[in-house]
Amino acid sequence: MSADNDPQFPMALPNGFRMDHYEIERTLGVGNFGVTYLAHSHRFNLPCVIKELLPGDFATRSTPTQEIVPLSTSLRDGFKHCQQDFLREATILHQVNHPNVVKILDLFSSNGTSYYVMPYAEGITFEDYLLRRNIGVQEDVIRRWGTDPLYLPFKEEELLSFLFPLLDGLESVHRLGYLHRDIKPENIIIVSETGQPLLIDFGAARQLIGSRSRPMSAILTRGYAPFEQYGSSHNQGPYTDVYALGAVLHRAITGTPPPEAIDRLGDSGDKYQPLAKRKELGAYSEKLRRAIDTALIPQAKQRPQTISDWRSLLPITVILETSTHSLPPPLPPPLPKPETPIGDPWPFWKTKLILIALPTILVLWAVLYLVLSLLVR
Repeated sequence: MSADNDPQFPMALPNGFRMDHYEIERTLGVGNFGVTYLAHSHRFNLPCVIKELLPGDFATRSTPTQEIVPLSTSLRDGFKHCQQDFLREATILHQVNHPNVVKILDLFSSNGTSYYVMPYAEGITFEDYLLRRNIGVQEDVIRRWGTDPLYLPFKEEELLSFLFPLLDGLESVHRLGYLHRDIKPENIIIVSETGQPLLIDFGAARQLIGSRSRPMSAILTRGYAPFEQYGSSHNQGPYTDVYALGAVLHRAITGTPPPEAIDRLGDSGDKYQPLAKRKELGAYSEKLRRAIDTALIPQAKQRPQTISDWRSLLPITVILETSTHSLPPPLPPPLPKPETPIGDPWPFWKTKLILIALPTILVLWAVLYLVLSLLVR
């Protein structure tokens, strides 16, 4: 395959670019700290996903060599620190072996930067899954899909069957002394083949890299990040990920994430509405709603400190009954309405008129043929 640049992603490697046995097929996304590619491993004849370190505040791509180079000599050391953070995260995650946490298959350096390789999992993000069920669908999404909203809220059993595997997977990460630090619906994939959730796109390295050049408020995901993530002086721990998971559940059953954590501790007071007191959420047990409220306590020390602590507050019996289940497939995205009308459908009266007139036309043609035949003779 020849290397072709994708005009949508000018900073990405061109399609067809080879690095050892990996060949870039297309760019999946570009962020402030790196590029994600769909690639093919010719050694194993399998699709894979490759993450490339490209922190835009420190480095850029040089063409036509495709090398990643520091933006200036003064940023060279900063770029090296970024590489160290990136490699440290990949090395730790390589030790995780859990079906609900993305697996790091390979780690290598090329083009002046670092890469790690993950399996390719066909699926959609949990955010898209929620939108397919029209949970928290915005008007512009409905308009783009060309359909009326069909609200399909989660049953409690469905929600817990989604949560339970994530708790197990995240606990395996915490045992290594590592945190995710960016749990949100966009970073959870619902795998098409199994219906199981897959935790992806860890944010620990990204936040370390970003904190070298940006305020933390510019890096975090508002609504899902707890207060302690807003400053480098605050301690973080498993309770930090517990807050984010609670926010994901809040999004799933109410349609929106909770208010931003830093605003909840501001002078205007906490505007959070406890789920346990919201009568419109009566389809969910009070125990589940209280567990979510507890996970979302702004003060870190008052929150469940570990995954195990939080799990003990959840409806355990329901979890055990549904732990082997998967989420049902979401509704497929409706076909969009055409932007321009394609014309009115053929009305029935026209068909009826043609059927009535056709015998008359045939008789006239027969008479005309007979008259012409007589004249020729």
